[in-house]
Amino acid sequence: MHNLGKIKWTLLPEVMKIELPIANLVYDGNLKRASLYSFKTNRYFVTDAQTCISQMNTMRNRRREVMSEWHKVGNTLLDGRKVIVLERTMLKGARPIPSYITVKESIFIDNELKFNKKFVGVVAAVTGEEYSLGLPLRIERRSYSKYNKDMHKTPYVVLETLSLGKKKTVDADFAIPKGFSAATSVESMMLEDSGLGLP
Repeated sequence: MHNLGKIKWTLLPEVMKIELPIANLVYDGNLKRASLYSFKTNRYFVTDAQTCISQMNTMRNRRREVMSEWHKVGNTLLDGRKVIVLERTMLKGARPIPSYITVKESIFIDNELKFNKKFVGVVAAVTGEEYSLGLPLRIERRSYSKYNKDMHKTPYVVLETLSLGKKKTVDADFAIPKGFSAATSVESMMLEDSGLGLP
């Protein structure tokens, strides 16, 4: 979920919509069908779940960091909602980290807002993480140093939830906009027309 920008999620029992700065994704869990479209290119691409997951995984930037596995450290309240807190430690940074600094990442998950199991693979392909326990409301990083006892008090916020609520939806909210052209892959759907022959 690192560096994805502002994201809007719409979660229904069988349909999920993720609105990203670069494109929107609608996934129908019953049909196992993913529809992606971009307002930047006015293109869309419709495919099955596995093709969507494979192509999204190929396109997503590989993180050069190496992190430990998540482990649960407790439960707490976040903006009035009960969340579980998981933590992991950076084992290797994208750039060398001094041996006296430890970087830890914490995630706060609302497990009352669980993703339908049909959605987990697609969510992982988009965000780079498998959120099978529920919807993450906050992710933060803290650095600890034996030379600066206050360093950890100012976290780097990776993910912050701006609002959370219920709203009515209509079929049009999940439809591909009219006038968009069909593309043959996730990549060609997101690329601007640059004369490379991409449909």
